[in-house]
Amino acid sequence: MTRAPFCSCFDPDESKNIQMHSTAQDTECTSWEKLLVLIDYAAATRWETLDLREYLSIEELAEITVLPRSISKLKSVKKLSF
Repeated sequence: MTRAPFCSCFDPDESKNIQMHSTAQDTECTSWEKLLVLIDYAAATRWETLDLREYLSIEELAEITVLPRSISKLKSVKKLSF
């Protein structure tokens, strides 16, 4: 089983400020394109649940550092997981 890359952005250490990733999103990568297609399909077919782990590999998810503006199309989604 492959483990997800480790990220400490939200470690519960209250003595530090939360630091988000400063890496710019690569909007030319395959993972980004797959995410955009998935969002469009989920919006068009009015999905209520979207778990990105079902459609993108751990490696692909690691390449996604921000959510695209098109995420706002998901009017029917009540649960979004990654």
